[in-house]
Amino acid sequence: MHNMLDRINLVPQIPLHEKIRKSAPLVLVCVASALVLFFYVEKLHLEKKIMTIDKELTKLESEINKAQQMQAMSQKLVSDIKILNNEEKQLRLLVERISEPKRKKKLYTQVLGGIIRSLPASIKCNTILLHGTTGQISGASAEYKDLPGLITSLNAQPYFRNAILKDIGKNPQSNTERFTFNVFFELSDH
Repeated sequence: MHNMLDRINLVPQIPLHEKIRKSAPLVLVCVASALVLFFYVEKLHLEKKIMTIDKELTKLESEINKAQQMQAMSQKLVSDIKILNNEEKQLRLLVERISEPKRKKKLYTQVLGGIIRSLPASIKCNTILLHGTTGQISGASAEYKDLPGLITSLNAQPYFRNAILKDIGKNPQSNTERFTFNVFFELSDH
């Protein structure tokens, strides 16, 4: 019989609604605690994301500033290069202007040397005019036959082109038998 009594519960049972009423505050506290814990963890997670994004923004702002500085530097370099190119052009023009008289002096010296080498002893030069790319020789010759030889000799030289003999004549006021002449020529820049 003893087994039977063990099985029968004579203590009255707490009704279900009473059990729910007694356990509801505990369940609510657990649910509220779980919600608070969930939102707290979510808040920490969001704060970490915000800190990461702030760091990335700071890094991007720094890179943007560097890029802007590099762009400003490159624009300054482009400007400096343009200035240097202009200065180089001006220096080249100045060098050309400075060397032009020296080059012409050398050319004129060679032209005068060519004239001296081409003149026979019977021809006397009164004037030699050199202007730009043309020239003229005025003079007198004791013998007419030496004048065509002078033209041939000038045209054979590298600094003369198209030498021609013009205005051949005798000076009636002169007591000598000399022929006056003018030779016109172009200069070649060999």
